[in-house]
Amino acid sequence: MPTVSQADPHADTGVTDRHRPVLAESTGVDSLSVVTAAAVLYVKDLDLMRAFYEACFELSAVESTSEDFCVLSSKDWDLSLVAVSAAVAATIVIADPPSRRAQTPVKLAFEVASIGGLRAAVTGGGGQIDPVESGWEFRGHRHLDCLDPEGNVVQLRERVST
Repeated sequence: MPTVSQADPHADTGVTDRHRPVLAESTGVDSLSVVTAAAVLYVKDLDLMRAFYEACFELSAVESTSEDFCVLSSKDWDLSLVAVSAAVAATIVIADPPSRRAQTPVKLAFEVASIGGLRAAVTGGGGQIDPVESGWEFRGHRHLDCLDPEGNVVQLRERVST
């Protein structure tokens, strides 16, 4: 397996290839019949972020090390949390409450049973939910953003009754 090099766009995270989640080879199953989604989120505080995503989105740890990474999974997808190196972590300042990372071009989205019912878990886990009036409806879902404990914007999607 190749090592991280300066040509690697993630080289500054301090993460080596052995810590990067790798999707399994094709199992021979028709790729249209099985859809697996995955995302990787680089984090400063692995324990805090793991607890937040487990509590808020019913994800379960399926693989982890105590310091480097954690793969959280549901029936729909995997979220890999990868700790940045100590040198990179030292350059990241997390405000209390966390500041919105509005310039990040990626937003995780989770379908939830009830946005209102999730408020206590989000705030109890160190995150914040936007005011209800800032939500919107689109394609059969009510949408409202929240912040995780490190300030990443996460979209909550609640199915709207018709």
